[in-house]
Amino acid sequence: MVSAEMRARARRTALAPLRPVMRFLDIRFQHLEDRLPALERRVATDMQSTAEFYALVSRSLAAIEQRLDAIERRLGGAPEDV
Repeated sequence: MVSAEMRARARRTALAPLRPVMRFLDIRFQHLEDRLPALERRVATDMQSTAEFYALVSRSLAAIEQRLDAIERRLGGAPEDV
């Protein structure tokens, strides 16, 4: 007598080579290629937004550093590290 566990294991082993075909025919994966261009556009937009944000933050930090340098020069030097 074959146990249920052995039957399940035999079934999984027999179906393993068919998984790519089953996935190709699976309705959940249909039209996936149609959605890829929209995803690529979104990723490109996110990358552009991130680059613009980085540039803005870099410019802001440079301006803050210039102001701190000007304040230090006016006060006669950098404050002592605590």
